[in-house]
Amino acid sequence: MATGDPTRVLVVDDDPQIRRILERALQKLQVEAMVVGDGESAAAALRDGGFTLVLIDMHLRGELGREVSLRLRALQAIPPRFVCVSGSISGPDGGDDAFDGFDSKPATVDELRELIGRWA
Repeated sequence: MATGDPTRVLVVDDDPQIRRILERALQKLQVEAMVVGDGESAAAALRDGGFTLVLIDMHLRGELGREVSLRLRALQAIPPRFVCVSGSISGPDGGDDAFDGFDSKPATVDELRELIGRWA
C-alpha cells in the first residue's frame, strides 16, 4: 500500500492492545485508518464517511460484532465492506448478512497487507 491509496480502514476492536498493534501496522502500511473500541465510536466515525473497509472483531465487550455491523451498515446508502476478524478459526455466527467476509486477526504487517488487499 502506498500513500494515495484510496483505501481507508475503520478498525473496531475492544482490546486496547490489539487496537495499538493494528494501528501501528496500518501506519507502517501507510493506510489511512481510524481505530475505535466499540460500536458507538464506530457509528460516529462511519457517519463522517469515507471508509472503504471496516475490520470488526467478532466479540466486542457487551455486544456481538455481527449486531454492530448490522447497525453500522444502515448508516450509509453505500456502506463499506465489512469483514469480521477474529482469533477464532470458525466463521461468524448468524449468517452472512452482517459481513462481506471473515478473516483471522492478522498477526503481522504482511498478514494485514494481505487481508486489506483481499477485502478492500
